Amino acid sequence: MSLHRTTLVKPWQRLAAAVSAATLGVGLLAGCGTDAADEKKNDDAPAAAGGAFPVTVEHAFGSTEVSKAPKRVVTVGYTDDQAVLAFGVKPVGMVDQYPNP
Repeated sequence: MSLHRTTLVKPWQRLAAAVSAATLGVGLLAGCGTDAADEKKNDDAPAAAGGAFPVTVEHAFGSTEVSKAPKRVVTVGYTDDQAVLAFGVKPVGMVDQYPNP
């Protein structure tokens, strides 16, 4: 018994698949690039100037005012590090989001 293909792939379908695959590949490679602005960042810069406080942060539950600059910050939630980084502070500790057993 021989296997015979009953439906043939039309040339335009083959071309559409190739163009889609190429577009996806270019998009994925473009996402791996960096901007010139990313290279100019200095991670060793001080967190905030002394005159920047008090700071008021708007969030989903209203607003919070921080009167003095924090000295050491630890985040305890899975997404709390983003709020701390918005202040320009590097946390000294955070939750292990993907703990190894």
